[in-house]
Amino acid sequence: MSMSRRSTSIPLPPSSLSFDGTVIREETDVKLLGVTFDRKLLFRNHLHQVAARSSQRLGFFRKVCPVLDRNGCLSVYKGFIRPTMEYTPLVWQGAARSNLAKLDHIQERCMRSIGAGAMFPSLSVRRQVSGLCYLFKLHYISGLSQLTDMLPPAAPEPARPRTRHQHQVKHSHAFQLSNPLPATSPDILHRSFPFGLLTTWNALPSAILNAPPSKAALQRFK
Repeated sequence: MSMSRRSTSIPLPPSSLSFDGTVIREETDVKLLGVTFDRKLLFRNHLHQVAARSSQRLGFFRKVCPVLDRNGCLSVYKGFIRPTMEYTPLVWQGAARSNLAKLDHIQERCMRSIGAGAMFPSLSVRRQVSGLCYLFKLHYISGLSQLTDMLPPAAPEPARPRTRHQHQVKHSHAFQLSNPLPATSPDILHRSFPFGLLTTWNALPSAILNAPPSKAALQRFK
């Protein structure tokens, strides 16, 4: 599969790639570990598949809700439907909002099935929390240097802060990250991990991240 952000794909010549005498067929998408990658990394097909699978489970959910109490319905949703919509979110969280909205719509239908008063944090908020917790792990857990080396560089500390933002950077935590993406980069990159979380990550209070790590540190951070 040739991958490019160009509007027109570059077709490979027939029989141009082979392995041990077998011609490798060009594909438009590839499924790896449960995630469907397309040529432009838009994840449109992947989220369509996730939404379809979750909708099928929603049909079962609606049948069991009348025979369960409220807590039982919540347990079924949290253990049977929501995990399907939250598998590897750091990979595809930069997808178009219109595709991500399909998952939000399924959660709204689940809340209506449970009844009045059923409220869950939005899936976008949960994806943000998941991403921030992963950044926390990268900074606090040793042995992950191969991953931490892939993070953006540390944000420089302004010597003489003049603006409000520079004052926040000056007095915030020591793990701030800079954003190396040009402003002209595609929106999907600005929304993807970790770039879509940098503003929130850099604005976290210093007391949360400067405290010494412990067994309960991650849960307390979350």
